[in-house]
Amino acid sequence: MNAMDQGKIRCYKCHVPMDVVRMDYEARGVIVKDAEGLRCPQCGLEAFTSPQARALEKIIYSLAPPIRLTRKISSAAGKKPVVYLPAELLEAVGARIGDKMELCVAGPGRILMELASAEDVVVNASDFPSKKPALRTIAPA
Repeated sequence: MNAMDQGKIRCYKCHVPMDVVRMDYEARGVIVKDAEGLRCPQCGLEAFTSPQARALEKIIYSLAPPIRLTRKISSAAGKKPVVYLPAELLEAVGARIGDKMELCVAGPGRILMELASAEDVVVNASDFPSKKPALRTIAPA
């Protein structure tokens, strides 16, 4: 290890020092442009330090506050699985009864559901929090 690599965070896969880079980060339908993070020069693994992750979380939750609810998987006519969504959840994402939703498996035990016509909110990390980003309201189709 040379003197330049001392104190650098190492990739857990390759064990080489990670580079500080600028990248886009997406969570909960919000894209933070130009966020500072780490990237392994060997395998391309991207990561964030704890302070970087906390800063990103603050941005994400200020633009898309979490609503967490527990619902039971029921069955409807024909014994098909159904999850009933409360009105406040639909209102929070701008959805209405009859809107199309996209669903995908987002990992073990996780299902991601998005409005089929929804667009991501895009902000620049360098603009936050000194300027409040302009948000576009997208009317469901």
